[in-house]
Amino acid sequence: MNSNQKNVYDDIAEAVSLATPAEKIEVDQTPTFLKEPISAADFAAGVAAASGASAAELGQARGLPDQEISADRRIWHADSGQRQ
Repeated sequence: MNSNQKNVYDDIAEAVSLATPAEKIEVDQTPTFLKEPISAADFAAGVAAASGASAAELGQARGLPDQEISADRRIWHADSGQRQ
């Protein structure tokens, strides 16, 4: 997880009290197709990581085994509001 993704994840995790540390989440740093002035794909990957951590923690609270959390930066890139 790069620093932009970690910052987004940490902000969300703090706001909703997630216990999963960012170091436990793997984000594939595949390049996006567009050159962008801001890191929209990094923001989206951070949000996806927080969603995955939330789902994993909910499952664990319901008795499921510990889950691995991963996201692919390229897949979560936003392009005109559509997921690639």
